[in-house]
Amino acid sequence: MSEKTTYVREGFSLPDLRRAVPLVAVVTVIMVALFWPSAAWLLEEWGSSNSEFEHGIPVLLVAAVLTLMAAARIPADEIRPCWPALLAVGGLSVAWLLAYVANVANGHTLLLPFALLAALVAILGVRAGLRLAPGVLYALFALPAWQVLKPVLRDVTVVAVEAMLKLGGLPAVIEGSLVHIASGTFKIANGCSGLNFFVVGFAIAALYGYIFYASWPRRLILLAVGIGLAVLGNWIRVAT
Repeated sequence: MSEKTTYVREGFSLPDLRRAVPLVAVVTVIMVALFWPSAAWLLEEWGSSNSEFEHGIPVLLVAAVLTLMAAARIPADEIRPCWPALLAVGGLSVAWLLAYVANVANGHTLLLPFALLAALVAILGVRAGLRLAPGVLYALFALPAWQVLKPVLRDVTVVAVEAMLKLGGLPAVIEGSLVHIASGTFKIANGCSGLNFFVVGFAIAALYGYIFYASWPRRLILLAVGIGLAVLGNWIRVAT
């Protein structure tokens, strides 16, 4: 008699899909409802034509897809609630409330992804939380907390533009953020810092590295190249 060989395809089963994905969806909806003032503020900011974070909604959609794809691959036996994580949820909630009352928008919005991840760990467990973390934390690229880098990026842009003008044979005198050239004077304001170039370049490189590379050294190299090209593009934009 010949033995029959059965091949089992790796991946997720329908019962796993039915269990993990709805749990993630329900927890997410509850957390968004609890922290709705921050969510509403972000929606208004992302929808503003003057915002540097108009990419917020596309980034959020990517984060949602990554999170749901990860949830669909969580096996049923890996779902083990970690109730101590509720302490983290409570601590983050208190920190959020303090930041919201103090009207520190960058603070209370920054806490949202971390509070959501802590809640998911509490309900689904640590191992499941590790699977979900990349997708949940990808939403950080949509948040305005990156604005703290604006002064640094502007100062670096000033130095870079001065060097590029001199390399191009155009004499320039720099006074703070003012650039004096033969034909006149222009100012490198905060809007020329290239913050949106930096964040979007970072986000694209991080996404590509997460999907296509398993090696951390390769991911880090990709991040460096992606951010470098984005910042360089802004320098050229300002100089020309």
